[in-house]
Amino acid sequence: MKVYLSGQILSGTEFQESQQWREWAEEICSKWGFTAVNPIADRLSKDGAFRSLIPDRDLMLLRDCDIMIVNWMDKKHSVGTAMEMVYAQIYDIPVVVFGDDNDIVNHLDNDPWVQKHNACEFVRLFTLENFEDVLDWFSLSTHTVITTPTVHPKGPSAW
Repeated sequence: MKVYLSGQILSGTEFQESQQWREWAEEICSKWGFTAVNPIADRLSKDGAFRSLIPDRDLMLLRDCDIMIVNWMDKKHSVGTAMEMVYAQIYDIPVVVFGDDNDIVNHLDNDPWVQKHNACEFVRLFTLENFEDVLDWFSLSTHTVITTPTVHPKGPSAW
């Protein structure tokens, strides 16, 4: 199974933090027999001519995955992460949302948009134990993911 590693891409000196958790997650995924897809491993520059290619490239990587893991590192909104969550739902890819600390977990757990897109009933703290619990759950061949129906153009009455 392929796991897409989504989350804010911090800039400047904090960029390393955005990369470190993904590298850690890649190692853990590998130990569990999963293939991690790190969209910033060979990231195109956010500046210059290639900037417009980033969303299409990331969506191409996402579409080929089975699971999307989100590590929300800051209470600030990340447009790219939010868009990836919506596309994952459109592609029927389950999304599991983690928060980097308890304040973020509580903040996200009360957000109706996060609740709608999270395949779990609650946001988890991003720890080794919680990450491995999620991988263990997905490694079982008998799991069922309940997804929220995509909004029908004619509204809920058309479901």
